[in-house]
Parts: sequence; structure tokens; C-alpha cells
Amino acid sequence: MKKPNFKSFSGSDLNDVSQIANGEIRRVVDMDSRNDSRLALVYKFNIEDDSAYVVLVNNLVEIATERDLLLPASLTGSSFDLALLADFKVRVWNEQIEQSPIYGAIDSPVLQEIRGFIGASIDIEGELRSHPKLLEEGSYIPEFGDHVWKFRSNEIDAINTLGHFEVQQISTDRFLSKWNPSLSDENTLDVVIQEKMDVEEVYLYILTNDAIRCERV
Repeated sequence: MKKPNFKSFSGSDLNDVSQIANGEIRRVVDMDSRNDSRLALVYKFNIEDDSAYVVLVNNLVEIATERDLLLPASLTGSSFDLALLADFKVRVWNEQIEQSPIYGAIDSPVLQEIRGFIGASIDIEGELRSHPKLLEEGSYIPEFGDHVWKFRSNEIDAINTLGHFEVQQISTDRFLSKWNPSLSDENTLDVVIQEKMDVEEVYLYILTNDAIRCERV
């Protein structure tokens, strides 16, 4: 597939598809080639273990609900408008997106709004925290039994089959294989306790998403 000619975006080299950057829209493929791929926005790439958090996007803007954000083509540089389904977030490996064309990208202020929208939480007074209105929300209102509910349910299943849970040992193995291959066969905790990595490596190690931490998704 020929890569579209996008305008320049800060923080993203659109000439090198293997160099993944936050804010890019890429296709996520199944590593086992058993399930269909999906378009997704990379909203956080983790260099520590070459994984990324992605959010599902599609071009069905006419059925975007108030839980979704609209990404017009003028904003992303894509050839079509997109809807970002903020509820559909998964973690994927670098190998699942690095060969994908870059279908579009967004800059930091919009990405920050998306992160705020995804992570919106209840404040002390029980009010939903407000977020900047750089993006419009969908306006479609599904009715009970609507075909849109079935579609969204199927999309949840589809994107979940492409994602990976944060399993400490798997991510630790990936981290060690990248940053210190000589230690990749050793016990996670022993590597730190026995000071087999220098201070900077240990610091980076502790900053990984799930090394020596409880799992969180």
C-alpha cells in the first residue's frame, strides 16, 4: 500500500514508519494473523519494553456517540474523518504496529485532551472533571436494542483480541532483552538486588510499566 503524503507534524517522522511516535494513527495487526486488524491511535509508546497503549479509531463518524471524539481529516492529515472510541483501549507490542503505514497524526495539545478524556475521573465533589473542548464529541444516541450496541460490542471483542495484558515477567523479559540481553535469563528481582545493572539502568528498569509493580491495565 502506498503511504499517503502527510503534512509535517511535530514529534513524528512520517518518512520512517518503523519509528513510532505518540499521536500517530496506525493499523494494529494480530501477531498470529488469526484476527482482523484495526486502526488505532498511539497515545503512549513505551520505549522500555517496546509496547504501546492504543485507542481504537474508525471512519464511522455518523454513529459516534457522546463517549467518542471526532477527529476531522483537517486535524489528522488523513484522507477521511475518524471517530476515536475512547472506551476501547489496549496495550500492543511494537511488532504489531511498526510496519503499518501512518494514516494520520495529531499534535500534542489534542493528544493531551484525548488523554484527559480517556482518563476522566470523578473529583472530590463528585463532579466529572471538565476537559478542554478542542475536539467535538459524537452526537449519535443509540436506542436499546440498536444495531450500534452490537457493533460496539463486537469492536470491543476485536480490539481485545489484539491486545496484551501487562504480565510482569513477559514485559520484564522484553525489557532485559532490549537493554541488557546478558541478564535476560536471570530472575527479575535478583538483577536489581545484586546490582548487575548500573544506577541509570536500574532507574529505567523501575520506570517500566510493570516491572516490580502490580499489574494495571
